[in-house]
Amino acid sequence: MIYLPVLLWWLLLQLFGLVGLPLAFRLLGNLPDRGYAFARSLGLLLTGYVLWLGCSLGFWRNGIGGTLIAVLLVAGAGLWLYLSGNDKGVSIRSWVRAHILYWLVVELLFAVALVGWTVYKSYNPNLETAGGEKWMEIAFVNATLRSDSFPPQDPWLSGFGISYYYFGYVLMAMVARLSGLRATVAYNLFIPTLFALTLTGAFSIVYNLVASRAEATGHVDRGAPISYGLLGAL
Repeated sequence: MIYLPVLLWWLLLQLFGLVGLPLAFRLLGNLPDRGYAFARSLGLLLTGYVLWLGCSLGFWRNGIGGTLIAVLLVAGAGLWLYLSGNDKGVSIRSWVRAHILYWLVVELLFAVALVGWTVYKSYNPNLETAGGEKWMEIAFVNATLRSDSFPPQDPWLSGFGISYYYFGYVLMAMVARLSGLRATVAYNLFIPTLFALTLTGAFSIVYNLVASRAEATGHVDRGAPISYGLLGAL
């Protein structure tokens, strides 16, 4: 049964979206969508970076505690920036209410992409490939999960750190640890996550381009930017 792991994974991604939303709303406030579609990506990226930085400098260990500290630090910084710099007086709640159609489209697009690609992946969950790259990737995920500090321990050379770019595996291991799922299951959920984030990101870029043009020319049709955004996602 894949439904409960997918639901749990989706809820965790929503958490990272909430963590990144105040920052996106403030830092990308000049965009028509105020950066809403990029909130999940921003939350994942910054939380993972803070976790990596703290573990690399020895401030905390790579575990549940360190991950929660990173989540709280990013959330706190975002909330402070949002409250102290909201000079336009537009709250996140009021913006969502005024753009409820956009909000629904982004959330549905993300959920459909995540669930759809997970179902597709469930028919081909094997991690092996002819070249063995996926074996390397799952080895790096497990090494990241088992290492107290960064760089993670090299799974092939005992006593040495991974001499390879590994930040993406930190993000994957971070969500896997919070979910409590096995690394092999989390791996097959993170691939659909990247797909869903890419899809909503493409939607947002095209939406913002078209909506900005519409605002500049005085058009008020909100349906056209959404339609073009969906075309961009496709």
